[in-house]
Amino acid sequence: MTPEGASYYLYLQLARDGLFKEMEALPEGALNAPLGVPETNTIYASAFHAASATEYWLGVYVAGGAIDRDRSAEFRSSGDVASLRARWDRCLQTCRKTIEGLAATEYDTIRSVNLTSGADRYSVRDCLLHVVEHVNLHLGHIQIARQIWEHRPTVTSAV
Repeated sequence: MTPEGASYYLYLQLARDGLFKEMEALPEGALNAPLGVPETNTIYASAFHAASATEYWLGVYVAGGAIDRDRSAEFRSSGDVASLRARWDRCLQTCRKTIEGLAATEYDTIRSVNLTSGADRYSVRDCLLHVVEHVNLHLGHIQIARQIWEHRPTVTSAV
């Protein structure tokens, strides 16, 4: 793995570790609980989507492979910390394999990236930077979701 690749991989691992630090500090039921705020995702769905998007970008846009993906289903996903950890382990295995296969000269190679706004062209380096940025964006969402969960109103029964 090139030094540049090692840096991207390290930052993906750090972001993943941050996700689990937040999730493991909550009771299991909090992962799949709605937050009561319109247009928010559950904590589990945010972390699952971050893994799926990461694997997709590395597998398709960086490595040039094909991955079948149902993006909208990612936001309906649910499960426990163990299943999410297994998902992230698979994701990071794909990332490691892909990044290890990159030569130093490939980071400037241009890839076509099909976004909702139309096909765009990004370097491999830009794709990797986007992935790190995207995971950290969802880490921020999960940090806020944890705060919402921890400060939600508690229901008290009348005596």
